[in-house]
Amino acid sequence: MSAPAASDFARYLAAKKPIDDRALNRVVWDQAWSQLKGRDRLRILEVGAGIGTMIERVLEWTDLRQADYLALDSDPRWLVEARTRLVDWARRRGWRIRVPKEGELGLEGEGRSFHIRFLPADISAAMASASIEDRWDLVLAHAVLDLLDLDRILPPLVHSVKPAGHLLLTLNFDGATAFTPRLEGDLDLRVEAAYHATMDERRIEGRPTGGSRSGRAILERLPAAGAEVVAVGDSDWVVLPMQRMYRDGEEYFLGWMLDTVERAVRGRPEVSASALDDWISLRRRQLRQAELGLVAHNLDLAARRT
Repeated sequence: MSAPAASDFARYLAAKKPIDDRALNRVVWDQAWSQLKGRDRLRILEVGAGIGTMIERVLEWTDLRQADYLALDSDPRWLVEARTRLVDWARRRGWRIRVPKEGELGLEGEGRSFHIRFLPADISAAMASASIEDRWDLVLAHAVLDLLDLDRILPPLVHSVKPAGHLLLTLNFDGATAFTPRLEGDLDLRVEAAYHATMDERRIEGRPTGGSRSGRAILERLPAAGAEVVAVGDSDWVVLPMQRMYRDGEEYFLGWMLDTVERAVRGRPEVSASALDDWISLRRRQLRQAELGLVAHNLDLAARRT
């Protein structure tokens, strides 16, 4: 299979926003934001900001009045999409939109004021910059740390917040992917095990990434990186057809996940080509008939710099 186009990936990120919205652990979310009450103007850094869905959540799910927000992502295309989405978000609500300079966006409305700067840069390299350290009240990382080298990224991530500052690390994959309905025999288990193995074998510049159990790996590494965990909880993806129908975006999301698994598993010894063909053919037929579901286990963590 060929790699997906950039426009397809942006559509996937948009399709999974409502799925992520349902999955996010609101107890962990509320615990993190409660620690920031009473501060005048928050400085927020998000690593792996993508198309800006977390910025939208901060605007919609919190009563934050003022913030300076740095959205960092390694791919400038997603940050362009993020700016477009946020401008549309503000226009729908009648907010004032300002563009102070290239790569920046000001949003004002309902007595609230947000200044957003979009920074396209390699995440690990940017976090190693001295200009990032000790600057932020809150650092956000959503569904991205499993793709990075945790030993390399967590210490600068923690030290990018001010002393006693906070981190909210959400949707960290943690070792379980299950398509439904389950099939007889062990084919589901072999496909899923092979898929997880590709995560554990993934390397960036010769170093491992967070892997298939990144949630618990982050939990274990945060103290050594200089942070105390203050809340942790499940944030599982649960996508199931209701009355043989999918909600907005779910069909595209499930199709993307099937394609991702097929690309990852194809050619691996755990699953023969013919067995994978049979599995993917059945799962795609179930998707067309609105019978396919997916449950994936993630962890959300809130932490404080010690």
